[in-house]
Amino acid sequence: MYKSLLLLAGAFLYISNSIHAQNVLNGKITDARDGAPLRGVSVYIPDLKTGAATGADGIYRIQFIPAGTYLIEVSAVGYAKQWEKVRVQALETRNYTLTAAGATLDNIVVTGVPAATENQRHRSSSPRRGIAIFWRPRRPMSSMPLPKSQACRL
Repeated sequence: MYKSLLLLAGAFLYISNSIHAQNVLNGKITDARDGAPLRGVSVYIPDLKTGAATGADGIYRIQFIPAGTYLIEVSAVGYAKQWEKVRVQALETRNYTLTAAGATLDNIVVTGVPAATENQRHRSSSPRRGIAIFWRPRRPMSSMPLPKSQACRL
């Protein structure tokens, strides 16, 4: 009886490990220009909605992936994205080299009007958005007499 219970427990552990196989995708991501490891690169599996980011050493690791073929997206700010179909079974290692993606602007034109000029132009209208006008009395409010038209009875 004791042997059969032990055998049943062993079979259960074997089956549960087979069902929840620890498939792992890992690798290193480097810069194409100088081969330096890249920190903070996103390695993402859209089908599973899971992923990882590289550490300071450029290494990433995604665990507990079901066996199968997945599209892998590798992206970082300032670098061109890469996509690759990868078949994951047990331990799969994929290294990537990213190239810088330069973004340039043709022209930048900045125009402005001094606040004093803007206030003089629109003196009769309400203040413009973004311009704050503060009024500060010369003496405390409690010592200022109110005109009879603004006085009220308590």
